[in-house]
Amino acid sequence: KAADLARYNSNKDAYDVAKKSGNTTEMSRLQTENQAIRDLYGIGVDTGKLQAFKVGGIVQGAVGEAVPAIVHGGEMVLTAAMQATLWDAVSNPRMVAQSPAAPTYITNNIDMGAENVTLTDKA
Repeated sequence: KAADLARYNSNKDAYDVAKKSGNTTEMSRLQTENQAIRDLYGIGVDTGKLQAFKVGGIVQGAVGEAVPAIVHGGEMVLTAAMQATLWDAVSNPRMVAQSPAAPTYITNNIDMGAENVTLTDKA
């Protein structure tokens, strides 16, 4: 896959060179080869050089413009709003670790003394 990506993007550069020199035969060959690579990966539209994000990055293109993507299991795709929320949380942490509260001790004194108690029989 990496070799196909490199080949595709290399062909894009070679196409530009062939176009500048007017070499239509080479332009056609490069277009055919790149179409085969797009077909292999189900990419229906030629959007220019293909982007890769093996180590992350930002998708190139106009904001909001649809860009074909092939993603892999376990990867995460975030909208611009989600990215902003995440960046805000990282840049401005709101939860500050607090030391545990001091323990509260409650003492109850119960007088169970019987020295002043008078019991009378009501019978």
